[in-house]
Amino acid sequence: MKGMRKIKRGKSFAGVVRYVLQPGAQHKSDPVVIGGNMLSGSVLELISEFNDTKQLRPDVQKPVWHNSLRLPDGESLSN
Repeated sequence: MKGMRKIKRGKSFAGVVRYVLQPGAQHKSDPVVIGGNMLSGSVLELISEFNDTKQLRPDVQKPVWHNSLRLPDGESLSN
């Protein structure tokens, strides 16, 4: 898996979580969380959990980090 060098930094977890998990034109199919260590899978609960952790480091101005990844040609993911 390769990074596409489209790293975005930001202040709002709400924006990136909604972009990543809500169906829309940016997705070829409905998004699915396939792993992680968060307690919830719903958009609103994930935003809340990320915001809770953001409070632990108020010195970090842009705690959101989003990087698009792509698979090498000929490879695919499955659930």
